Amino acid sequence: KRQGKALFAHCGTVESVRLRSIPVQAESEDKRPSIAKGVVIRETCNAYVVFEDPQSVSKALASSGTQVKGNHIRVDRTGGDAKSNFNPRLTVFVGNLAFTAEEEAVRRYFNQVGKVTSVRLIRDKLSAVGKGFGYVLYADTDGVQAAVKLHDQKFQGRKL
Repeated sequence: KRQGKALFAHCGTVESVRLRSIPVQAESEDKRPSIAKGVVIRETCNAYVVFEDPQSVSKALASSGTQVKGNHIRVDRTGGDAKSNFNPRLTVFVGNLAFTAEEEAVRRYFNQVGKVTSVRLIRDKLSAVGKGFGYVLYADTDGVQAAVKLHDQKFQGRKL
């Protein structure tokens, strides 16, 4: 939580940080002891950052796509006035991924054909194991058209 506050401090005063979707090795009612000990299955999670001033959110959105500890972060607005970053014209569905595929590996693979804005892999809620599919968001339609040509190409030993 401290890292989350520090990461977004340049945007304004952070009121709170809540961490979600942290799969731990032993399912228990309270995940905090496992997280404190570092007994987690994956190093990535979802974090919700609340700012004191709503104007800080716009500044935070500019951080989307930056790297933190080797992972690209995706920053979205939530709440009643949230506008989704999802654009179907710039998004490619990717199927038949390995259940162990990670966002950064998928990003590197698809970045070869165009500028990837974000990657979202669908995972099991409890185990955090991939479900074998996800979405790649591109900066422009040229990237989408090039990515579609990767159909039936192999990634991590599986045909996409």
